[in-house]
Amino acid sequence: MAEGYTNQIIMAAIALLIGAILIGVIATEGYAKTSLTTASREAIDISESKLEGNNINETVTYTIAKAPTGWKLGTTDCEVAGLRLGNSSTDFTETTDYAISTAGVLSLVNTTASVGSLENTTYVDYNYCADDYLNSSWGRSVMNMVGGFFALLLLGFAVGVFYKVFNK
Repeated sequence: MAEGYTNQIIMAAIALLIGAILIGVIATEGYAKTSLTTASREAIDISESKLEGNNINETVTYTIAKAPTGWKLGTTDCEVAGLRLGNSSTDFTETTDYAISTAGVLSLVNTTASVGSLENTTYVDYNYCADDYLNSSWGRSVMNMVGGFFALLLLGFAVGVFYKVFNK
């Protein structure tokens, strides 16, 4: 095998190694831009909602920390999803124990299910759109395919170089 071909094989191997590393980066960044982000155990102090006795002041509202703002308010893709509210003793039920708006504002509902065991610190888990989230479905579909096409490009490059070298 001629020396020029050895250099081509080494360069192809280095290019494949760099490409394999970049596939992981491309896939990770693509996933971050096409998936909702999760907020876990965000603490909310609900002491303002408790009135004397077993009543809840339903006019008191709480806004979650990652509530949608700006362009996120205008799209159904960026509404708060999968919200779970509860404390150490009770998991609250949506519409029965609390209400949430698409803008991330929640309020407790005056029901016996939530009034009896309310603690001041309540935790909220939910999914939300990060600032760099792709809000168009076609954009997310294309972004999810970029890693695969990059891998096919690397495979084609490798096959081409090795075919050229070993064909001679």
